[in-house]
Amino acid sequence: MNRRRIALVVAVILVLLLGTYITQSFAQDGSGLPNIPDVPEYVFGQKSVPILPKVPVIVDGVRVDPDTFAEHYSMADLRFFLDPETPDIMYAFSTDEGLQEFLKKFEKRGKSNEVPEDSRASSNLYDGYNFTGSYYAVPACQLRWTLVGFNDKASSVYATTACDYFAIYEHIYGFGRYLSTSGGSYWSNLSYYGFDNITSSAEHWP
Repeated sequence: MNRRRIALVVAVILVLLLGTYITQSFAQDGSGLPNIPDVPEYVFGQKSVPILPKVPVIVDGVRVDPDTFAEHYSMADLRFFLDPETPDIMYAFSTDEGLQEFLKKFEKRGKSNEVPEDSRASSNLYDGYNFTGSYYAVPACQLRWTLVGFNDKASSVYATTACDYFAIYEHIYGFGRYLSTSGGSYWSNLSYYGFDNITSSAEHWP
């Protein structure tokens, strides 16, 4: 009986320590953007998938063609952003400060005419290209939402106009590479940007 009690106490302590670590990892710095935690090679048994973008990437202001991107950068080390006005280019930043500077020029946008009616109340992830197939609705302005039952399925995405920005992450709890975009934008084929079928969590901000 004593051994069982000891084992139970140890298990409770481990759970509390894990909860504290996750909470601290996602602390906000007051800028409205989520802090990017240090991510180990494996997170809960998941490893970064070597999928690369098919479009040019502007990294810290320098254009990099997709065929040479892997020679110079790792997608896990960058913060990616998609601008609806330049759908054939990805923007990437090596620091949070660089991304924050870039985002200052953006205001809320409301491009929702070409997506289904039900996607306007949430940000929707679809398992087919061009907003087809089944979809997963992330409630408006929800933070750090794990895609239970929809892991590694997203191929297109619509970001609700209710929030300024929407981001998708490679791993659960917001770990791994991530791709953000402005509210009201829609992306019909995530394979162009190296994010097809790898999304495990998502969030809005602010």
